Amino acid sequence: ESFARLFDATCTPEHLREVEAADGRDEALWAELAELGAFMLRVPEEKDGLGLGAFDATVSLMEEVGRKIPSGPIAETVVGARLLALLNADEDVLGEVMGGAAPLTFALHDVSAKPRQFVSCAAISGYVLARSGDEVALFTLGDDGALAEENLASTGVGEVDFAAAEGRTIASGAEATAQFEAALEELKLYTAAMLSGIGRQSVRMAAEYASERKQFGQPIGQ
Repeated sequence: ESFARLFDATCTPEHLREVEAADGRDEALWAELAELGAFMLRVPEEKDGLGLGAFDATVSLMEEVGRKIPSGPIAETVVGARLLALLNADEDVLGEVMGGAAPLTFALHDVSAKPRQFVSCAAISGYVLARSGDEVALFTLGDDGALAEENLASTGVGEVDFAAAEGRTIASGAEATAQFEAALEELKLYTAAMLSGIGRQSVRMAAEYASERKQFGQPIGQ
């Protein structure tokens, strides 16, 4: 309920339009999400996270994200924080991500095979997690790290040239790449949950409209 209350209070249509008209970054909301522990939901307790399961993250956060559509790679950062912890990545980087200082996203294609690709929210993210052959790498995105691409969804999608981007290997081997692929599967689950939230909100809005809109002197919902 904490996330629902936060989104209801902050993600008004007017505010979302303002964020969209700017650069797509909602730093105030991101800080509040971090304060509520959103980005440490799936991080193990031994890494200073909350250690909750995917179901908890789906119900408490992701459906609410879909309901109000806040800006930023929220699902990607939740999943990415967990992956960084599982791969024993640099604690400072993990702290940045969990603390909301650095939004994180994923490259969906192996960058060794496709070094230049579009990445969701790359234009408003600080890091990108990617697979490169049998390695998992973390790329840092500066202000010009991703070429922003205008799109109807206003998601901050950007084209990244990973051959030129600053990156470092955080883990390698079959276990590391399997964990990366598992993270992508979890991201798909959260995307489905967000779509469920969108559908739920759409039905609610349609029902409200049907109760108010009149035709021939009667509400159209009757």
